Amino acid sequence: DWHSDQFYIDDIILEEMCPHVEGLQVSNTAVGSFTIDWHSTGSRYEVDIRPDTAPWPATPISVSDTTYTFTGLQPATLYHYRVRRDCTADTLGHSIWTEGSFDTRYWPCLTPDSLTVSNITNAAATFDWDPVGYESMWELHVWFSGGLDSVYAVSSHPVTVRGFSSNTTYRASVRSLCDTTLHNVGVWGDTLVFTTHVCPDVTGLTAGDVTAHSLTLSWNTDTSAYEWQVEYGLTGFEQGSGTQMVTTTPSCVVTGLHLGTSYDIYVRAKCGDDWHSENWAYVSVTTADREDECDPVTNLAVTEITQNSAVVSWTHSPTSYECEVVLANLSGATLSEARTHEQRYQFNGLTPGTTYEVKVRTVCGEDWYSDYVGTRFTTTAVGIDRVGEASCTIYPNPTTNSTTISVSGVSGKVRITVVDIKGRTVASELLECSADCTKTMDVEHLAQGTYFVRVTSENISLVKKLIVR
Repeated sequence: DWHSDQFYIDDIILEEMCPHVEGLQVSNTAVGSFTIDWHSTGSRYEVDIRPDTAPWPATPISVSDTTYTFTGLQPATLYHYRVRRDCTADTLGHSIWTEGSFDTRYWPCLTPDSLTVSNITNAAATFDWDPVGYESMWELHVWFSGGLDSVYAVSSHPVTVRGFSSNTTYRASVRSLCDTTLHNVGVWGDTLVFTTHVCPDVTGLTAGDVTAHSLTLSWNTDTSAYEWQVEYGLTGFEQGSGTQMVTTTPSCVVTGLHLGTSYDIYVRAKCGDDWHSENWAYVSVTTADREDECDPVTNLAVTEITQNSAVVSWTHSPTSYECEVVLANLSGATLSEARTHEQRYQFNGLTPGTTYEVKVRTVCGEDWYSDYVGTRFTTTAVGIDRVGEASCTIYPNPTTNSTTISVSGVSGKVRITVVDIKGRTVASELLECSADCTKTMDVEHLAQGTYFVRVTSENISLVKKLIVR
């Protein structure tokens, strides 16, 4: 009896203690949260939750219902949770804990929202979307019928995909990768349709203003392009090995070319980074076989005339590198020919009292010359001031209006001739002298410069210089 009474008493004591909760289960799983439910007749409870590697919180959470939702949870984490009944109002304390666990790797793998495409070029596009949960990896599926069909696993967004073809319609979709080990993947989202762009080919390519060393390229303007690539080289060169240049306008000047040489020239548009026109525009050009113009010499003059020599001087174009000088007699026969890099040349070994023709032309290249520029001059005769007893005096000299030519020691007919520096006769008089004669000549009509006065007769030949100012 004693023992039976004790068990009876114990049974009464157990029934009066705070009963534990029953039927604990997880429901309403969502990204970042889940709900636990239980059965009990009480109205006050305490709940706890902790990650697998962390201790239980010091203070449980008080609730007044038989359900509670944990929020703010991390993905891919094992959580332990527990619930007990609070019977302190009945002075029975707390029940024992009822425990459970949940692995957030098993959360629903949700489909991202709002798949968009931007920065579309002829060969690339950028995709972005709005993640719904905590997923950190996705699969992007891009395809078109009969061609590209690729799935790209990515761990960030937005993402740029390359390798497309221009002017082609593609489709794209995205899904979440929540745990590939557990095959926890989402479903594919809505299909996005887009078409790649075209960077138009260059049209209307022409080469103008072609010279021996340069040319001007021009082509039609296209607002899709913001710069153009130009490549050129000798005819037949392999693209990629030529001279390259970039311009931001639909024209450019190509310089440094070789005279009389054929070139292949290619131009294509650039519409963006790694985005060019599909094809190169092409033109073939041959540069001029001569410079734009070989300029003749200027300021040709003959000075320092003596009985046997004379100095020829001139000015030539900076583009020439030498000049050709020719000395001829009045019949046009060449007596001497030379080339010089200087702007003067001295003829020696001339005959006194002889009229010569000198011609000078610019040498601009092989078999390439300017026109000749020429003039005439007469060497000083022997005894220019006196031949025997004959003499000639000119005064005033220099002069502006008139000059007097006085000849002495001469009898008979005397010819007085005035010639310019090019050998052209500008005045001539025939005098009858008897030992002496004088002739005053009007020179006001003559241009300023140097002239030569020749006094000739049957027995004499005198030459004097006259300067008109």
